[in-house]
Amino acid sequence: MQARHLIKHMRQGVLLLCGAAFCFCTEWVGGAVMVEWGTVGAVGDTAIVAANQAFVGTDVATYDPNTAISPAIGANYYSSNAGKNPYFFGQLYSPTGTFAPNANKVWNQSTGGGDSLNTGSNTNSEIYSMFLWKQAGDGASYGFQNGLNAGNVSADTFSLQTFNNVVTGLTTSEFRFVLLGGSNYYISGVVDSTPVTSKETISGTVGGLTWYDYTPTGAGGFASGGTIGGVATLSNDNVVGVGFWHHMVTTTTLINVKTDYFQVIGDAVPEPTIMALLAAGAVASFRLRRRE
Repeated sequence: MQARHLIKHMRQGVLLLCGAAFCFCTEWVGGAVMVEWGTVGAVGDTAIVAANQAFVGTDVATYDPNTAISPAIGANYYSSNAGKNPYFFGQLYSPTGTFAPNANKVWNQSTGGGDSLNTGSNTNSEIYSMFLWKQAGDGASYGFQNGLNAGNVSADTFSLQTFNNVVTGLTTSEFRFVLLGGSNYYISGVVDSTPVTSKETISGTVGGLTWYDYTPTGAGGFASGGTIGGVATLSNDNVVGVGFWHHMVTTTTLINVKTDYFQVIGDAVPEPTIMALLAAGAVASFRLRRRE
């Protein structure tokens, strides 16, 4: 009798643990850093580059999902990158003229902030930019951090820090977040539309934003910052890319935007079979407790 009683309580204990695990797994929030570039704060990270480093590619107006535009990692760019994500993709475009290549680079910032992702021009009055960090899979030397570089993951919170280095005439400065779920691109509604010249922190939770279908390069190229479609049903259980989008307009030809920090918090998504087992354990645990 004692042995049978002990086995009964052991079984109940296991089922209760399964039930608790199920409750925990269905409410995963505030996970781990999956992407981080730069450092938040008034000063930022001034050791990313010792001198300006241009983005890679002669035609960054065309988004290539297989070719990064980040500078080569090494002595001149992110030589110390523990806990950071130096490798990024993206595209840049100005509909008011040829985008000045010498303005698009990782900028060595001497005052007012950290080294930054800089897009700008001295000849155009309007620019679009999009930067994207991607999951790379097992064994890759780049990609998401903290065990999130393979398997299904979700994104929870986006944050960035930016400052617009424009002397006069800034009329439009719109930021949106970008998410790649499987093979589908999504873009959030505008998360900030206040033209400022001082440093600003922008953030948003995935669940608190409206998301739209997005095509980085459509039939018309990047002439309108990519094609933004209708409101989408977001797929946030297979995230393989995260980033941000920016649109900027001035009444002059001097235009610049610097982003010295970008971070995304995410979580691993449990496999469906594991969730099913945990759910079954939770139900069995509930039934046993009712019997008592």
